[in-house]
Amino acid sequence: MYSTRKTSLDTGKKRDVFNTATYSTGRAAASLTSTVMEPVTKIEPAILEDDVVRYKYVKKKGYVSLVTSHGKLNLELHCDLVPKTCENFLRHCSTGYYNDTSFHRLIRYFIVQGGDPTGTGFGGDSAWGGSFADEFVSNLSHDTRGVVSMANSGPNTNRSQFFITFRKCKHLDRKHTVFGKVVGGLDFLGKIEMMETDKDDRPLEDIQIINCEVYVDPFKDVDEMLSKERANYSEEINIDNADKNVHPKPGNRREEEALEAAERAKRNKQDGIAKQVYRTGVGKFIHDVDQFDTKAITNKHGKDIDSSLQMIEDVLRKKQKLLLKSQLTDFSSW
Repeated sequence: MYSTRKTSLDTGKKRDVFNTATYSTGRAAASLTSTVMEPVTKIEPAILEDDVVRYKYVKKKGYVSLVTSHGKLNLELHCDLVPKTCENFLRHCSTGYYNDTSFHRLIRYFIVQGGDPTGTGFGGDSAWGGSFADEFVSNLSHDTRGVVSMANSGPNTNRSQFFITFRKCKHLDRKHTVFGKVVGGLDFLGKIEMMETDKDDRPLEDIQIINCEVYVDPFKDVDEMLSKERANYSEEINIDNADKNVHPKPGNRREEEALEAAERAKRNKQDGIAKQVYRTGVGKFIHDVDQFDTKAITNKHGKDIDSSLQMIEDVLRKKQKLLLKSQLTDFSSW
């Protein structure tokens, strides 16, 4: 439907060296064919999402301990492979979202499921609100006991609920996102598996998560690193702007060369090196040229050239004499 309201694609994010994309925003092309957008003639690079910038620097595993009413489960999280899912879990652990929740579903020889604050199996939310997409990685599979994976109600419906496998469940691959594994407390996991349940697969004895202890959170390390790098980059930009009073226009070669010459002169002055120009052209800063007898060298080369020219003239003169002496005859002597 046609509208006279002007549209804007400005996201409000500040562009820097880390979040600048290699492709444009597309505003120039869109404004060319749109009747409601303001004309845009400048092509600007797009700004990457914060998660895209942050996740490429995550190279480590995360480590969390779930302290329950029956024991402790130590988990290793694949933050370097499925960063979105792991960050969701780590945020819930750090904020106490899982505290006082219970494992509401237990199926022997299959899984134990938890992470629902309502305890019904239908509740829970992601750390950002709503749900988020699946992250399937080929080398992560439900191939052994103690695999930690996301529970969902269909594709791309991950929220807060998760489950731990009691055995290999390869049929769950590419249906549920694997994001960790149990690295400590497998004996406690065995005790949970043997607990009795009711007809709805709910444990008769409450298995409650009392607290979550986060030992390694790679996302916090990345956030601190990016904040420091951005601060250093801003300081460098401010210093450069303070030192440069004149900025050349892009593409103006004359102004760029003038600015480079001024910077070289400034550096030389700071270093205490005063360069004197002795002549124009190549080697104009070489100061020992006067040590050579340039006049003698020139005279010597001049004599060599004259003698060479004289020899060439003598050879040509002899050839001309031979041509004049030759007479035309028949071909009997051939």
